[in-house]
Amino acid sequence: MRKALFLLVVAACYANAMADCAEEFYVHFDENVYMAPAYTWDLRGDVVALTARNSLHEAAFNGAGKTLTVLVKQGDSSWAGNYEGNLFIRPLNPLPEASVNKTLSNNVTFQCTSANKTIYADYPSVQSFSYGSGKINASFVKFYADERAFGFGSEYSSDAFYVLAADYSISPNNVLQAGTIFYETPAGFRRLASNAVRYKACCAGSCAPTANGCESEILSAGAWCDGDWLYEYSCAQNECVPSAQECLGGCANASCLLQLTCTDSDNGVNAEVKGTLDGQAVNGTYTQEDFCATDKIVVEHYCEGVLPKSKRIECDYACADGACAAKPSATLSPSAAQVSPTAMPPSQQGPDYGFYAMVAALAILLGAVAWWMAKRK
Repeated sequence: MRKALFLLVVAACYANAMADCAEEFYVHFDENVYMAPAYTWDLRGDVVALTARNSLHEAAFNGAGKTLTVLVKQGDSSWAGNYEGNLFIRPLNPLPEASVNKTLSNNVTFQCTSANKTIYADYPSVQSFSYGSGKINASFVKFYADERAFGFGSEYSSDAFYVLAADYSISPNNVLQAGTIFYETPAGFRRLASNAVRYKACCAGSCAPTANGCESEILSAGAWCDGDWLYEYSCAQNECVPSAQECLGGCANASCLLQLTCTDSDNGVNAEVKGTLDGQAVNGTYTQEDFCATDKIVVEHYCEGVLPKSKRIECDYACADGACAAKPSATLSPSAAQVSPTAMPPSQQGPDYGFYAMVAALAILLGAVAWWMAKRK
C-alpha cells in the first residue's frame, strides 16, 4: 500500500516525455546466466544488465548489441580467474545463442545519432545509507556518464544510478530484491519506483521553466513531497533537476507545512557584539538575546540555516551586557603624575647660576695663590 501511494504521488507530480534522442534502459537482474565469451570459454553467474529499448539504438553498446551485462557473482567457468565486475555485450544475432563479447575495460561506447558517448559501470560499489527505519550497507553496480551533467533521468535526475547486486535483508519482513535501483539525490539515496532509467546524454539539452517547475526532453516536473522532504525542480545546465528541502514541520500538498526562519542581528558568531535571534520554529516564534553566563563567559546565539543555535564563548577580558568587553586602555595614576618630572620650556627657565659660581671659585683660587707667593717673599 505504501509503495502504491508513493507511485501515485510521483505520477501526479512529474511526467515522462522521451524525445527520440533519448534512450530508455530496462534494468534487470538475472540469476545463473550461461554465457560463452569465447570458443573454449563457458561461464555462468549472476548478472545486472541494461537493455536499450529505443529501436534506433539496436547496436548501441560498442556497436555490437543492445544489452550490456555486468557479472556480479561468478559460478562455473571453464577458464581460470575471477571475472566479477567484467562487462559483456550480447550481440544482436549471437552464434551460438549464448555468445557475448567481453570488454577490455569498465566502460563502453553508446552510439548516438550524432556522436558516441561513454557509459561506465563499476562493481563492486559499496554504499551505506539510511533507508526507511533501517540501514543499507551493500554492494551495487554503479552506472555513470561523465560527459553530461544529470545524464540519467527519472523523478530523480543524476549523473549516476546504483543497482543492487544481490538480495538484501533490512529486516525479516523487509527484503530488497537484487536489481533494485537507487539514485543519490540532494536528500540522500532514494529508491526508484520502476526498473526503467532514461539516458539523455545523446540529446543536445534544453530546459524551460513552468508554473510549478520545469520541462526538459524527458521530464516535466513540479514540486512534490517525499515524506518530510520537499522536492522542487528548476533549470540548471540545460536540465530539469531537483533540489530538496527537509520540512521539519512536515510536508503536504507540495509545500512545507511550516516555513521556518531565523535571523541574527549580529550576523553569526560575533562575541564582541550583543545580538538577537528572531524566527519561526515548529512550536512558534522566538526571540533569543546574547547574555553573560559569568563575568567572562558569553552565550552567543546564531543561525544554522533556519535553525537557532547557541554556544558558550570565553572572553579574553570580561563579559558585559551580553558581549565580550574590549581590552582596557592604559591610564596613569594620580600619584605617578605627581612624581613625574615635567620639562620646562626654555622661555620659562631661570638664569644659569652655574657659570657665576665657576668664576667666583676661580677668583678665590687665584687670590689664594697670590697670597701664598707674597708671604714667601
